Amino acid sequence: MRTAGVAFVLSVICGALLTPLVRQLAHRFGLFDHARSSRKIHGKPIPRLGGIAIVIAFYTPLVGLLLFQTGVGQLFYAERDHVIGLFAGGLSIAALGLYDDLRGANAWKKFLVQFAVAGLLYYLGFRIDVIANPLGSEIHLGWVSLPFTVFWIVGVINALNLIDGLDGLAGGVALVAITTTFLVSLQRGHPLMMLFTSALAGAIVGFLLYNFNPASIFMGDTGSMFLGFVLSATAIQTNPAAPRPFVCTTSSSSSLRERSPPPGAAIAWIRPPAASTEANALKPVPAKTSSRSASSIPYLRSGLSEP
Repeated sequence: MRTAGVAFVLSVICGALLTPLVRQLAHRFGLFDHARSSRKIHGKPIPRLGGIAIVIAFYTPLVGLLLFQTGVGQLFYAERDHVIGLFAGGLSIAALGLYDDLRGANAWKKFLVQFAVAGLLYYLGFRIDVIANPLGSEIHLGWVSLPFTVFWIVGVINALNLIDGLDGLAGGVALVAITTTFLVSLQRGHPLMMLFTSALAGAIVGFLLYNFNPASIFMGDTGSMFLGFVLSATAIQTNPAAPRPFVCTTSSSSSLRERSPPPGAAIAWIRPPAASTEANALKPVPAKTSSRSASSIPYLRSGLSEP
């Protein structure tokens, strides 16, 4: 929880400092958003590259915390595939949005990249296999999980992109959604999603300081599609019907570690005698196992009382 708070504060600071710099860059190169659509009501050209500040403000604290002894490295390693998906997928979607802001991309190019990234996420474990049903038992999707997950990710990306037409609208909606996702991840005890959602919330807050009416900068497709991507991915992992992460704490570190014990393993906790010597301080104690789990290997730890 403390690490997530630090990530939020750092993201707010980065977003608040980077957004004016990006705005100046857009003014220098004439990169403006003109009201040529019925979804937009601003009467004058507005810089549209604010999404760059959001992306950088999101990743900067995550990488920074990774370089210090905060336990983030262990957390990333515990869910390596999910971290790779959020980093690689997010950067790919941000690059697509930046290309669209600078050069323009047709619908087919956007869909091609979006579906490819969604397929990558599914391969890395971002899957909607079960849907919670408040009126009855859970709904298992089976083979429908693949298309359902892919269309969910692509749908949320484009939904955020389409509502980015009014001052503070896309950012405000994304902030409410990501705050809800953070609270769900907190309730479910999912530290990785807490970290990512808090970092994104901070990046949005830092950007909204310049995006509320009257807006001096827009996030553009870079920001709106990136927000939709992170929202869709974190929502999948915090789905109440999704498997709960195995989280444990150790006495050697106050950080959270996520580990899955080997199937069928028996865990034995022993306390060495007070007058024990170095030779018998770690004396193996046979775990009581049934014939059904006779091949299990107990984990022995000293200095801990039996739970």
